[in-house]
Amino acid sequence: MTNLAKRITAAALSTAIIAASLASAAPRIDAQSIIVNPIENDLKVKVWTDKDTSGNNASDYYVGEKIKLNVKVNQDAYVYLFDVNSSGDIVQILPNRLQNGGNLLRANEQRVFPDASRGDRYNFDVGAPYGLSKVLALASKTPLDLEQINEFKNGRDLGGGLTEITISTNNGLAQALSIVVSPVGDRNWTSDTAFYNVVQARPAARTGTLQVNSNPSGSDVYVDDNFVGISPLSRTEITEGRHTVRVSQDGYNDFITTVEIARGRTLKLDATLRAQVRTGTLKLTSNVRNASVFIEGRKAGNTPFDTDLNAGTYTIKVTAAGYDDYTGTVTIRSGVATTQNITLNSQQVNVSLRANVDNGQVFVDGVSQGSLNQGNLSFSLPRGAHELVIISSGYRAYVKTIDFQNSGNVTANLSRLN
Repeated sequence: MTNLAKRITAAALSTAIIAASLASAAPRIDAQSIIVNPIENDLKVKVWTDKDTSGNNASDYYVGEKIKLNVKVNQDAYVYLFDVNSSGDIVQILPNRLQNGGNLLRANEQRVFPDASRGDRYNFDVGAPYGLSKVLALASKTPLDLEQINEFKNGRDLGGGLTEITISTNNGLAQALSIVVSPVGDRNWTSDTAFYNVVQARPAARTGTLQVNSNPSGSDVYVDDNFVGISPLSRTEITEGRHTVRVSQDGYNDFITTVEIARGRTLKLDATLRAQVRTGTLKLTSNVRNASVFIEGRKAGNTPFDTDLNAGTYTIKVTAAGYDDYTGTVTIRSGVATTQNITLNSQQVNVSLRANVDNGQVFVDGVSQGSLNQGNLSFSLPRGAHELVIISSGYRAYVKTIDFQNSGNVTANLSRLN
């Protein structure tokens, strides 16, 4: 069987679904001599493997390794790919029944086969025999009739809606291809060849398993800066040796550590992420300068007040002698300056006294407030109940307890002595 077509694998089925072989008596045909257009024309095609972008070298591929083929044309053309292994076995690998979108390439379009992003449901897996293999790309401006070289046998179902493909080479593939391209004219087709080496499978990697649990779960896990999954996870085939593991999640500081993976062993890693501390700014002003500011019950400063706080909600209190305390809450957001202007209510009331006597002494709670001037006197008091006394010659003493809650006017009428 030819190298590529031996294992064209449907991703959904993960089974070999296309196989091909030549009759044991078929001659060994070199890819360069299969079919080459001797007439120079304006149609160009280039084919190369994913390991050799130049298309001029032969890169090594291990048995079982996946290979991708790149093709580019300079004009609209139908592209056909054939694989020739070191034993000379030949198989058509494109188009195939799992190819999505057909084999028509537009001018200057570069396509990769297979291409999962286009819905291709197969892989090219490299297989034995070992040695130099080739891929022949045949491009034609019009579709080719390949019935003369391909026979789709309906008797053997290989899965995925495909049946086994066999290439007939009774008269040689070169002759068959020549017959196929003859109707389209010499200036309407061309070909190109890419090479690759099939080598023995690489030695089994020395690997171990890494299991990662995190708090919180659902964190991204990176090994040597390569994303490997979301916690909790168990990742096999981690090469033995020292690796850097990073566990990250939005709103948390990264957890970073170095681990030593042992061959054939499982390493369990528990990662606890710490929530990121994010801060904002609190600015407080008040109608009383140097008022005391308390945050969560602790003295934090005086107004005007400016400080950085961790994001969250806080209880604040602002106090000043002779004023009512202010208590409230403030929410600090990360990266945001929050400003509040606090109004403290004075504990003093302003009293305007008007008496029916021109002169007299005024006392509040036994403390002199001054003398009446033409029956008027103004003074301030702490809010609350106070005893007001007015003494004036020729009048009975005026004594009254008044509850002063707000600033305002007070009128006092004194009685004359008999």
